[in-house]
Amino acid sequence: MKKTSWLLLSLLILTACGKKKPTFQLDPPVPAKAILYHLNVRDFSPEGTFKGMQNRLPELKNLGINTIILAPIQPIGLKNRQGNAGSLYATADFKGIHPDLGTTSDFHELLDSCHASGLYVILEWDATSTAADHPWLSSHPSWYINDSLSYPINPNSATAKLNLGDSLLLQELSEQMNYWVDTMGIDGFYASSAEAFPKQWWSKTISRLEETKPLLLLAKYIDNSVVASGFDLISNELLGQQLEKLLNKSSEMPVFTSMPLGINTIIARDSLGSLRLPVFHYGNRKAALIAALMPIILPGQPIIYGGEEVGHASPLLATEKNFILWGANADIRNFYSSLLQLRNNQEAFQSDFMTQVSLNNSQLLLIRRGNGLGTVHCLINPTDSLANLHVPLDLQGKRFTDCFTGRSVLLEKELLMLEYSFYLLKADAAS
Repeated sequence: MKKTSWLLLSLLILTACGKKKPTFQLDPPVPAKAILYHLNVRDFSPEGTFKGMQNRLPELKNLGINTIILAPIQPIGLKNRQGNAGSLYATADFKGIHPDLGTTSDFHELLDSCHASGLYVILEWDATSTAADHPWLSSHPSWYINDSLSYPINPNSATAKLNLGDSLLLQELSEQMNYWVDTMGIDGFYASSAEAFPKQWWSKTISRLEETKPLLLLAKYIDNSVVASGFDLISNELLGQQLEKLLNKSSEMPVFTSMPLGINTIIARDSLGSLRLPVFHYGNRKAALIAALMPIILPGQPIIYGGEEVGHASPLLATEKNFILWGANADIRNFYSSLLQLRNNQEAFQSDFMTQVSLNNSQLLLIRRGNGLGTVHCLINPTDSLANLHVPLDLQGKRFTDCFTGRSVLLEKELLMLEYSFYLLKADAAS
């Protein structure tokens, strides 16, 4: 659908309904330009509300992101509630908004503010289960699976597993997703359990959703074939595994050129859905920054999880309000914002072209992004010790500018690299 068509459609719907809805429209999202930021509204401000989040939008814009992924914002069930706040994934009403976060009007105001700031807003969507006290358990018991892990059998479970083979349930879930696009005005979804649903259902549902406006549609834990179902990007979970090898001195250097393009995810989760941000996961600030570097400089779309840009060093619990010191570690925030600015401005990082060069030291990494005069040579020492690099012949005797620091670097035959250090080198025009 052309841009003018969906803008006109939005205005007609707004006029006809006479309801207060988001009014500021962005151009259609471009998946290849998405810089993603995943946040939990209840953690993102002391208030834990939409208004509290709205006050911090300039910080997100300055960080360099353009797309916000909201962790589930729906009401949470009370039965067998986990933790003090309840699991984000124990949904009591897929069309509702958790009252602690604000009202529907508050959400529309937030959405308008995001759009006015050039930020897209998409919603994390996990409809494989509901809260253990969801009304559907009484009104539509056939929509549930009775097994040892689900509420109808396990009286201690906070969730009840949905029967995704039921056609009426799938129809209802499609309607509920459409509500968030058509009525609430969001810009897409991050389907965090997309593999549980039939691909044909995704194709039909996505086709209907995009009748309202172009969307950004992301999927997690999915093979590349799901893109044919209409998803724009899939998560590259392999990157996290490769980083484990890179930062733990594996005997073999990971090959990054063989990974699928998609969302460059490095964040680990535990069995309860809690997030292990880089500083906590790697136990070392310098190692964490190398981990943060990789998804930004590699092909694909980087995703930052709220709190990692300030070096939060504890797990983010899915069942509690997490208290994050958003003003802490300004140096780490500056690191992220500088890298994202580089990502957005350097032509080499806009393409998918990448080569990985074998080096004399198997613990060091050289990745070339782009080609020709605009190539950026990414030299990385991911170890906790000094390392001597024998510079490849084609780089010896040439002068470069480090795109990250702005410093001039003359490469000779050998380069001594500090622990957990990197260079992002672009050849000077005279070289």
